Amino acid sequence: MENKIRVVQLFAGIDAQRQILKDALINHEIIFAFKIYKYALLAYEKLYGSTFNFGEMEKIINSKL
Repeated sequence: MENKIRVVQLFAGIDAQRQILKDALINHEIIFAFKIYKYALLAYEKLYGSTFNFGEMEKIINSKL
């Protein structure tokens, strides 16, 4: 079995992080992402398909406090 990096993306934007991993031929899996801007999410989904997006990280952190 080949090792795979499991990635949580914070402030993912249009996902330059995923593209870097792909270009470097690093086996990876995006578990979920935090995206704030709806247009960044639309661009991300156009490039890579749908993903589980938690939205604004600050709202989730503050709701747990």
